[in-house]
Amino acid sequence: VKVQATNTGATVTGTLVATVTGDVTGNVTGNVTSSGANTLGSLTVSNDATVQGNLTVNGTTTTIDTAVTAVDSLAVEGSVGIGTDNPGAKLEVRDSNAQGIIIRSNNTQATDTNKALRIRNNSDTNTFHVSHRGQGYFAGNVGINSTSPSGKLDIGGNVFPAADNVHDLGSSSKRWANIYTGDLNLSNEGSANDV
Repeated sequence: VKVQATNTGATVTGTLVATVTGDVTGNVTGNVTSSGANTLGSLTVSNDATVQGNLTVNGTTTTIDTAVTAVDSLAVEGSVGIGTDNPGAKLEVRDSNAQGIIIRSNNTQATDTNKALRIRNNSDTNTFHVSHRGQGYFAGNVGINSTSPSGKLDIGGNVFPAADNVHDLGSSSKRWANIYTGDLNLSNEGSANDV
C-alpha cells in the first residue's frame, strides 16, 4: 500500500511507504524502518527500538533515563553527566545513593601491568595510574591534608604504623640520609646494637 497524504488522516493496513511532512500521531503496530532519511522534529518510542547503523543526536542535552546494558563505543563532543543534566566537567557523577564508582577486572590480575585508571597529560605519558591490584603511581608530589605538597610526600598530620613495634622506617639497604626533627624520642627494646 502506498499512500500520499497532506494534512489528512489515513488508516493503513499493510505496508506504508510514504514521505510525511508534519506530525504522525497514533499507534503503530509493526516495524518502522527508515533508511538514509532525516527526521526533523520529535520522535517518541514507547517500546523497543533497534538502530542498525549509526545514530547521530544533535542537540543541547541528551537524556537517557534507563540502564545502558551494552555499547561498543560512545563518542561525546560535550560533557557527560551521571545523576545530573548540567555537568560542570567532561564527566560529572552525582551519587545520591552513595553507590560510588566501581572499576572491576573480569580476570585475575597476577601483575600490576594492567591499569584500572590512568590520567595523562597532552602526550601518552601517565601522570597517575592505579592497577587492578591496587598499586598506584604519581608522577609529581602527593599531599595528604596538604593542597600544595613541597616534597614527594607532604603530610599535614600525624603518621602511625598499623601495629605497635612491628613495622620499619627504612631498612639496612634503604637508609635515610638525614633526619630533621624537633624532639626525638627513641626506645631501645631490641638488641644492644639497634640504636
